[in-house]
Amino acid sequence: MIRLPFIPGTQAHLGVEEGMSNGEWIVSATQSSISLSKGPNFRSDKPLVTAPVQGVFSGQWPAATNTYDINCEGYWLWITAGDKLLLKHFLGEPLKGRRAKLDGFEIEHLRLSHVERENIKDYLFSESLYEWVINGGSWEVVNRFQCDPRWSHMNGETTNGLAAIWTKYLFDGDFCMELYAGIRHGWYQRCGDLNMTILNRRTTASEGYTITCTGWDHDLSQLFTRLYRNGTVVAESDKYLVPRYREGNRRLGFNPLLPQGGSRDVHGAWYYSKLRRVGKTVEFHFDNELVFRFEDPAPLGEGSAGIWTYLNSMMVARVKISAERIRPRPFQFKPAPLPTPSWSADQAEAGLTRHADVFVSRRPLETMLPDYWEADDPVGHSRLLWREQPGQGPYMLFENTLGGGPMFSACSLPPIPYPDIAGWRFELKRTSGARFNLHYSFGVMQNGEFTPTARYFHRISGPSFSLGPFKQSGATDVPDAGAPCEGWDRKGEWNLVEVWLPAAGSGNPASDSNILVRLEGFGDLQPSYESQGLNGNGPGEGYAVRNFTEVLTAAPRLSLATNLPPPLSFSLLEFRTQKPLIEGASLQAVQSFIDSSLATGLQRPTLVVRRPWGESRHTIAWLTPDPLPAFACEFDRQRPDCLVLKSLSRYPDRRAAYARMAMANILTPLNSAGMFDRWAAIPRRMDVAACSTSHIPVTVSLGTNSFNFSVPWQSATFTNGPVLMRIQGPFPLAETFESREMTGGALVAEPARMALDFFDPQQGTCLTVFNTEIGQRLASSFSVSFSLSACPLFQFRYRAGGMTFVTLGAKNYYAHLSEKASGAPAVRYSSAVTNDGKWRTWLGMISDAVLEQTLSQDIFLTPSIRFGSINTIDQTGRYTRW
Repeated sequence: MIRLPFIPGTQAHLGVEEGMSNGEWIVSATQSSISLSKGPNFRSDKPLVTAPVQGVFSGQWPAATNTYDINCEGYWLWITAGDKLLLKHFLGEPLKGRRAKLDGFEIEHLRLSHVERENIKDYLFSESLYEWVINGGSWEVVNRFQCDPRWSHMNGETTNGLAAIWTKYLFDGDFCMELYAGIRHGWYQRCGDLNMTILNRRTTASEGYTITCTGWDHDLSQLFTRLYRNGTVVAESDKYLVPRYREGNRRLGFNPLLPQGGSRDVHGAWYYSKLRRVGKTVEFHFDNELVFRFEDPAPLGEGSAGIWTYLNSMMVARVKISAERIRPRPFQFKPAPLPTPSWSADQAEAGLTRHADVFVSRRPLETMLPDYWEADDPVGHSRLLWREQPGQGPYMLFENTLGGGPMFSACSLPPIPYPDIAGWRFELKRTSGARFNLHYSFGVMQNGEFTPTARYFHRISGPSFSLGPFKQSGATDVPDAGAPCEGWDRKGEWNLVEVWLPAAGSGNPASDSNILVRLEGFGDLQPSYESQGLNGNGPGEGYAVRNFTEVLTAAPRLSLATNLPPPLSFSLLEFRTQKPLIEGASLQAVQSFIDSSLATGLQRPTLVVRRPWGESRHTIAWLTPDPLPAFACEFDRQRPDCLVLKSLSRYPDRRAAYARMAMANILTPLNSAGMFDRWAAIPRRMDVAACSTSHIPVTVSLGTNSFNFSVPWQSATFTNGPVLMRIQGPFPLAETFESREMTGGALVAEPARMALDFFDPQQGTCLTVFNTEIGQRLASSFSVSFSLSACPLFQFRYRAGGMTFVTLGAKNYYAHLSEKASGAPAVRYSSAVTNDGKWRTWLGMISDAVLEQTLSQDIFLTPSIRFGSINTIDQTGRYTRW
């Protein structure tokens, strides 16, 4: 039913098909009648039915009685005014199009309009969320403005992850989902993530059709809006939709139904977005403008719907979802499982506690106990379950309930001194969609609290992003055990994972002795697409961990708990063959056997603990290094013009991290090449070139010990051709970076934000400048004094991508590169910097930058050349590099 005010000269087009602007049937109002006729795109004669309206309507506009209702059901269409039937007509066939078009009405006329449709869910959020499932974040009716408490709306807010709600209905067939949303006061620095998902079978954005409207990325760019189909991007646009902070938070869209077209930019603004599918065509509209269209060759079937945001605060005024078929979503309820079928609820924890009877160097032998782990996932509402394998011991089972979130199991084991631990070993299983890593931190104790100074992760199946505060220290590819199902953890093989700690970074063993290592846990602690649920981590996904062992740096000291009955006996098995080294012995006998061992390297025997109720097996691991590390020095087979210091021990010998190398008496920085080896670039200096033409003399210093090598030049597997080191001439700046040294030239070096790449296949050595946080502007400068009149041309090679929006500066003059900045003109012969990740050349007459300046005696003199963003708001991304 469509209710419209009676306004002569207006029309209502019914059954407007896709791609057409006129309806199959048209209802027209004149001064004396209401008529029904065929649309202009259909075969038609004169009006088929005309109904006089004299005496039908009383009063003048805008009287509420001056309205009529258009009703259509099946083959019949009829029009009424109040309780009076004006006309009815047999259509011959149901309407084909789903849309209606109003012509001739003004905005004020539509205040008396009203539409009633079947198969539509319309939410104004004036009631509690009893028809929704909350999946992370805070969802409540709150004041939208800090400055005015009178306006309240539904708010979904999260400072550390996903905030989503999913409707308790299922939708099928063609659909249209509409969202009226804005940004809460105080969150205007990153407007966006007004996201919606529909036809998802489970409560996850990785299923169905998902729109991320001006979505999150690591650079906080606000550039991209994407359409996902079952977790795969199928359409993307960089159109300016939600206002962008870097561009002044200006609104460019227009909504004719809002005063002044929705002239509010951000404060108090409502944005209208619409996701619809008709047949195989999926479209997304923002503020009534088409953003993109996607043709789906296999349209998705029945599913739920939801709205969500990420690291943001979204105000929601209205959500409307219409579909061909709508039905309540069925829910299944099952009792919470006990840790093992044989235990009762009150015996479960006590059953696991019985494993806490043995300690290794004053730390628990069995770490897979509820005392040390807990689920920390307020988004997915994940849970930890505990299982026990006969003859093996307990293991931890982590299960995501609702989907998304960090899937984090937090560890509460106390920190351990860095000199005492080399890493961890454990066995693992995971489902196909589980995305997680192992997280740990280096830090110090301050006021009785652990304060992290460096954060690391060992990648298992989670994100590999390592440009932010979390650095990847290693990776293990763990195959999955299949899709989540009942008892998945009892299927497939356990996978061994070894995690080795990186060098602490100080280069001084005495300083590193004060560092502590804290195991944070399993999961995903940094912002990512995985924690949004866009890439895995759906409901039911999980992982299982057992035999979690600390690898110590000295032989372990075994002891028994004083509050539990002692085990009956112990055995020690060889790691590979599992043959007994000592069997049925006391703990003291096992300790004596360990102390008498003269083996070096990584030791990892299996300790079998026999108790009255059964036995369990645990790996104990430690490193026994050789008295002196064993090294070999040779040409690197992967890096040209480099030497590699190879460890012959083939176990992580931490002493190599403190080594110092000199080639021809020139101190040369060593770089990590995995856990075992380190490499160094051969200095491109005359000192090295002047040394023996047949060998390179190398000295490696480690504490008070020195190791001398003589590396034959002829053993080099490959070398670069000639490289341009410098140019002598009248120009003040010619930097190729082929010296492989960041200092000593014109570059104002900032090692925390700059690095030399020695091995670019096209450019050889090049300088990389990068941001580590917002506000660094991708800035770099070269200290060189010259006159622009004497050297008016400037040229450089570059490779840019992402948000490399920068300007070239000389003194207080600027030339356009890629940033939209006032006072930075495009100079002659130049073209804008292209952000396509390819090597390109920029050439420009930078002296043109002074043409608009007031003439002075030193106008052309400049002390430096600079690159960077010069706008009031930094235009580069948080982790942009070029």
